[in-house]
Amino acid sequence: MTDFRVALTDLLRKGGVEDPEFLREGVRLLAQALIELEVEKKTRCESL
Repeated sequence: MTDFRVALTDLLRKGGVEDPEFLREGVRLLAQALIELEVEKKTRCESL
């Protein structure tokens, strides 16, 4: 995992991104959207 993080950090720096916080926030938002979709799907199935 450490090699992956180092490689990702190097790639972000080469792309001009010094702080990868935007990536963490993007992943957080995507995860939240997936959770909401799953809840919506399950509640729709239960109400049928």
